[in-house]
Amino acid sequence: MALQNTMKSHITTKDHRPVASVSCTPHVHDTVREETAHLRCLVVFDDKTSYTAAATIKNENSGGAHNLPDSYSWDSPPR
Repeated sequence: MALQNTMKSHITTKDHRPVASVSCTPHVHDTVREETAHLRCLVVFDDKTSYTAAATIKNENSGGAHNLPDSYSWDSPPR
């Protein structure tokens, strides 16, 4: 859920494209230390257009670092 919320907020504010919804699969509830999850996310804009983005959730915690937030990345929307 955090990935979808981050994508929606970022694309709306940074790309100036209001997002109605983001839905990603597979559903990832948690990642293991130093693991990266790969997802496909359907982004639907307020104007009903959409695109599918490849996205990742990377667990930044390592043996020496703990309690770091996950990092997210995804394909930018087409222009």
